[in-house]
Order: sequence, then structure tokens, then C-alpha cells
Amino acid sequence: LLATVTDVGMAPWDELHLFSAPSLNAEWRAHPRNPVVADARRSRPAGRVLRIGDRLVRPGQDCSRSYGRRIVLSSITTLTETEYEERVIGTIEPTGQPGVTRTHCYTTDGDVEVLDGFERVARWSRRRPSSSGPA
Repeated sequence: LLATVTDVGMAPWDELHLFSAPSLNAEWRAHPRNPVVADARRSRPAGRVLRIGDRLVRPGQDCSRSYGRRIVLSSITTLTETEYEERVIGTIEPTGQPGVTRTHCYTTDGDVEVLDGFERVARWSRRRPSSSGPA
């Protein structure tokens, strides 16, 4: 299980921690190398770990400038009971859709890919209703 862990004074994207258990109902143990990633540019998870070919790829959010600015893809190169390493292999930028300025999550399953996007949309018009109608 990969998750962000926070404490007083920390942002919820500063550190990625790894936990393991023999089953879902068993006691979860923290990985001895926690935090396994301490980098606001990729710590916060952005979807499930993907198996792509012969490697595991972990999508992470780049929160260095703003929450979920883009997705950073990291290949997990070492995953054991005592070691964890990953290296950045690419990014998914929030482009291709007019107005989208951030992206938070990416996943794929077979022929389906899912990517979210953030666009700021005004909820209320700044104009006041006209007063020329009947009273």
C-alpha cells in the first residue's frame, strides 16, 4: 500500500510511505525506508500502480507549484521488504483540452485509459440581474 502520510506543518503531498501486510485484515507494517519518496514533485499518488510490460509504473502528482499540476510517471526499479527505489520516466501534462490547467489522476485497464483534468469555471455571473422588468 502506497499512501501519503502527513503531520502538523506538512502538506498532504510531501511524503510517500509504503506499507505491507500478508492480507487486508492483518496488521500493516511500515516499510523501513519510509518515507520512500520525499518530493512534492511526485510523492502524492495519482492512481494505482500499473503493470506496463515487464515494469511497475507509479503515477504521482506534481504538487510543487500547485495541487496536481501534472502527473509524473515513475518506474519502480526496486521493491523488497527492505528496499524501495523508483525513477522518473515521463510526465503527463495538462494539455490537449482547452482550459485544463492541472491533472490529478491517471489509470488504464486494457483498452481503456482514464485521465482527469481541472478547469476553473465561474459558478456565478458577475453581472447583476436587470431591474428593468416588472416590479
